Parts: sequence; structure tokens; C-alpha cells
Amino acid sequence: MSCEHRITERRSVTAGTWTLVAGVVLVAAFLQSSTGFGFSQVSVPFLITLFAPRDTLQITLTLSLAISLVMLRSTRAEVDAALLKRWIWSALVGLPGGALLFHLLPVLWITLALAASLAVAMVFLSLRLRLRRTARRDALSGFLSGAVTSSIGLPGPPLLVYTSS
Repeated sequence: MSCEHRITERRSVTAGTWTLVAGVVLVAAFLQSSTGFGFSQVSVPFLITLFAPRDTLQITLTLSLAISLVMLRSTRAEVDAALLKRWIWSALVGLPGGALLFHLLPVLWITLALAASLAVAMVFLSLRLRLRRTARRDALSGFLSGAVTSSIGLPGPPLLVYTSS
């Protein structure tokens, strides 16, 4: 059995698995509600060990959207509406490209891309690199976030790197 086949095969879901999933989702949702981001960063690495990558992507995206919609009412006054609009539209443009990558690339490559994007985020954060905000950079970070969202279910690194710098 190839490594690729073992990674994508369905795994049985037991009551213990659901308990673990509930715990991971609870911790990730708490992090999201406390910091404004982090649900995918916490949930994806754990859930991908329990479910096939495609299932993990669907679970994470659905729960992340639900949490964001619940939090929208309480954070609405603090949101930069112009930036949010640029991110939404550019992320929507990036979604099809990420979905295509998800279907064309082996899961291992996508996982390596995830690791690389997190490493870049860590370098930017640790070196305190600064980027001047422009509409083009806003759109590029949104586009990359959309592509990463639909390919690996982890939209955080492009936005985290951009907003922290």
C-alpha cells in the first residue's frame, strides 16, 4: 500500500474519536474567540490525523465559517471594512486555484506547502519584518489566503504574515 493511499483512505470513526474531535474543536474555537484567528492552525494538524485530508478540509472550513459568523456581530465595530472587502474579493478569486491544486497535487506536497508557509510566517514574526500596507498587497494576501484555504484548509499564514508585519 503506497503512502499516498494510506494518507487518503477513510479511517473508522469511534466514540473516542468524536470525543477527541470535540476537544480539538473546543480548544481551537476558544483560541479563535480569544485572538481572532487560530482555529484552522490548531484544528487542521490534529484532525488530519483522524480523518482523510478532504474530510478534514470540509470539517475545518465549515466550522471556521460558523465560528466567524458567530463572532462577526461582536467584532463588527473593530473591522476595517475596506480591507475586509479587498480580502474577501481577492480570496474568492484565489479559491478556485487552491481547489485545483488540492485535486492535482499529492497530499504530501500540500502538507509540505503548509509547513513551508508556517515557516515563512515564523520567520516574519521572529525577525519583525515590516511591510507597508498597500491595496495591491492587501489583495495579494487575500488571494493567497483564498488559495491556501481551498487547498489545505489553513487560511491563516498569508494573513498572519501580512497583518503582523
